[in-house]
Amino acid sequence: MRFSPTPFVLALWVLAPGSLGAAVSAPPPQVRIGEQHRAFLKSYCLECHNEQKQKGQVRLDDLSFQIDTTQSADRWQKVLNQINSGEMPPEDAKQPGRGAKTEFLAELSETMMLARKVIGDQGRKQIVRRLNKREYQNTIRDLLGVELDVSELPVDGGAGSFDTVGSGLSMSSDQFESYLALGRRALGEAMALQKALSAKRVKDHRELETHVNAQQQKQVQAHSDNAKKYADWTRAVDALAALPEHAAAAAEIRKRLSGRGDATPMFYKEWDRLQGTPGVKSFGFNDANSIDFFGRSSAGRYLPTLRNYYEQPHTDTGVYLGCHFVHNHVAHPIPNGWPPGEYVYRYRIAAAPDAPWHRRFVQFGIKGGGLDNFDLISTHEVTGTFEQPQILEVKVRVGTGINRVFSIREKRRIKRGTDNDLFEASFREVGRGPTPVLWVDWSEIEGPFPDASGGPQPVALASKTQDAEGAREVIQRVATRAFRGAALEAEFVERLVRLFEARMAAGDGFEEALKRPLSVVLASPAFLYVLEPNPGPQPRPLDGMELANRLSYFLWSAPPDAELFALAKSGDILKPEVAHAQVDRLIASERFNAFLGGFLHQWLGMERLDFFDFDRLRHRDFDDSMKVAARQEVYQTFAHVVRSGGSLRELLQSDYAVVNGLLAKHYGLAGVAGDAFRKVALPPGSPRGGLLGMAAIHAMGSNGAESSPVHRGVWVVKHLLHDPPPPAPPNVPQLTRLEGQLLTTRERLMAHQQEPQCANCHRRFDPIGFGLENFDAAGLWRTMDRYEKKGIGTKEWAIDPAGRFHRGPAFQNFFELRSLVAAKTETFTRGLTEALLEYALGRPVGFADEALVTGLVREAQQKNFGARQLFHAVTDRAEFRSK
Repeated sequence: MRFSPTPFVLALWVLAPGSLGAAVSAPPPQVRIGEQHRAFLKSYCLECHNEQKQKGQVRLDDLSFQIDTTQSADRWQKVLNQINSGEMPPEDAKQPGRGAKTEFLAELSETMMLARKVIGDQGRKQIVRRLNKREYQNTIRDLLGVELDVSELPVDGGAGSFDTVGSGLSMSSDQFESYLALGRRALGEAMALQKALSAKRVKDHRELETHVNAQQQKQVQAHSDNAKKYADWTRAVDALAALPEHAAAAAEIRKRLSGRGDATPMFYKEWDRLQGTPGVKSFGFNDANSIDFFGRSSAGRYLPTLRNYYEQPHTDTGVYLGCHFVHNHVAHPIPNGWPPGEYVYRYRIAAAPDAPWHRRFVQFGIKGGGLDNFDLISTHEVTGTFEQPQILEVKVRVGTGINRVFSIREKRRIKRGTDNDLFEASFREVGRGPTPVLWVDWSEIEGPFPDASGGPQPVALASKTQDAEGAREVIQRVATRAFRGAALEAEFVERLVRLFEARMAAGDGFEEALKRPLSVVLASPAFLYVLEPNPGPQPRPLDGMELANRLSYFLWSAPPDAELFALAKSGDILKPEVAHAQVDRLIASERFNAFLGGFLHQWLGMERLDFFDFDRLRHRDFDDSMKVAARQEVYQTFAHVVRSGGSLRELLQSDYAVVNGLLAKHYGLAGVAGDAFRKVALPPGSPRGGLLGMAAIHAMGSNGAESSPVHRGVWVVKHLLHDPPPPAPPNVPQLTRLEGQLLTTRERLMAHQQEPQCANCHRRFDPIGFGLENFDAAGLWRTMDRYEKKGIGTKEWAIDPAGRFHRGPAFQNFFELRSLVAAKTETFTRGLTEALLEYALGRPVGFADEALVTGLVREAQQKNFGARQLFHAVTDRAEFRSK
């Protein structure tokens, strides 16, 4: 039954601390561009940017010469930037005289400076915003100690680049209902977790061979029996096929099946075409399907694979992680009756000495139904040997739900059907499944343990008494913490107590009745919104609690911890030196990972990394685990630069990489093992070091099979050079004249540039993309490339990475290109600064912020583009510290 908010609950929303209001401000004065410049636009701009054409999706014929809004100012600022940079008018278009261009740019520049002063804070207002999905989930976690599934909430964003922008964080009645339901679910989980805190620690140990060998030996015997029956049956069919009256039919079947691999087993699938074929039931099979499944597969596939499994050493003292039907994972469920909480899984594990590097990793996750249904949690390198196995430990948080069966398996793709594909590939090569190489001696689970994450302690939900007074005590405790410093009104608490009493009167038990008012707390404005009320037209400084909230949600995507709260309450957080120290502390914390995943994922467009399933034949090792590692390389490199006090230049070019064992093996970097990411010195001449050497960046610039110079070039000019190209025009022409031709990637794209509607933009980013062609779709270095067109042929060529920046310097190879990009650290810093401001302030950054951005970039330049200093500078500014 669907829950609808009652008038009583809606009244609580209105009454709740921090109910939302609106601010009114006076209209700004007006600024105008001189009418004499209309002729300039008409002569040099409107031919391509009119109502019909709108080249680059830009229209200027409707551009108002009165600048009275931030929207109109932004449009004029773009005109100024494009003409100032020389991008417009394009080289092949009519050009203005030097005098006319100078006069136009001079007046437009002065007008834009005046507009910033007159319009001022219009467009810089920070709209009151609710917590986005990430922040809501983290806030519930810190408040209640529960990892809540929030997938039912709608996707955030839409008004800006980031999910922190207030105008993209709307609220609907359906969403309100979801928050009430999610709150009750989180409360139920939290109550169960807190009851389990006093539970006795337990351990479940399994010697795995006792759980597996007996079962698999039964399979060996069953397959042996089936193979024998199948052999008897095939001999009978062979004898029948040898008779003269069946010669023609047998020959026809064999001729039709020729060229399809081993045709002999397929021949027996058509046994019923022979007259007088012996009945299958007399050989122990039910029908034709059972002959093929239990007979042919047993004899030709399963039995050889199982026998090979038991030929491996140590199968009497442990188990191997196999493939397909042969023990493809080690599952160890949390025993029934064990309470929710923090547990540790341990495995004594080793790799065979001849195991290739890509098979020395295991995936840990939740095993669902079906042969290869698996939800990946983490990936781990196996460094143990048969002589010295390692003890692999994995920590998990177990809830009250049904997902309590965790397992490990050899690393492979998560895509359904992978197990069967691996088996079939091995069968075609060696006539059986792959030889197992990872051996597990035993597994065990121990817990529950106290939360050792170092995060905030959950608010206590227990009460001294099971009545209204006990409920009031818990409600006040939870609401005070949940509202993050907002005042708690007595009338609001009393209404919640009455809601509790109504549920008790309806027959609910104490805990169930308590969930109702507490779920209202978790759906109240003071909880769901980052409240910084300002009824006046002018900005006001944030108070200590508001600044603490802003710092914490900026750098942790979560509420302040006890230390921040204490500094907010005393007012010390308002002191710049104290705030600097807290920024450093928040960045040093593991909880800074929430910023890395939230900000970098969106700023660098990393959702594209999950767009494609990579070609398993061409890029075997770039599976789900490698994608996770590649993404983490970006995050952890950024974190290292910031935490170590490094320069932003290191994100563009460096003599080190931040990798773990899996990614190091992918790159061919020697001497790196284990799961932890760490700084690794690079050998001379390495293409790694900086964003342009990372697999994630090149994987995003591909289609999962082949590299895309266009996507890569666009990514570089947008994210590293802060010069985003306009969207692609509609109806991009198809180059039908190239059909049937085998061309290199450069030849295909250069032909594309011959189209007038494509050339102007592609010449800006295609050459940069060509400079990155030494990286394949999985980010591995190569010197040759090939292109295959079905029915036409294959072409192979040596990669030519040379190119030239549009109206800029030339480069001969990737290394020269990377150096030229690194020389533009100031431009890169400007793009990063604008993104940081938008993410931190929760509003788009526009023309009115020009002085703010320029000042921050200038300060960064004076401090050698120090990454951590940039965070200090952003959080120092009045825009961050005011509302």
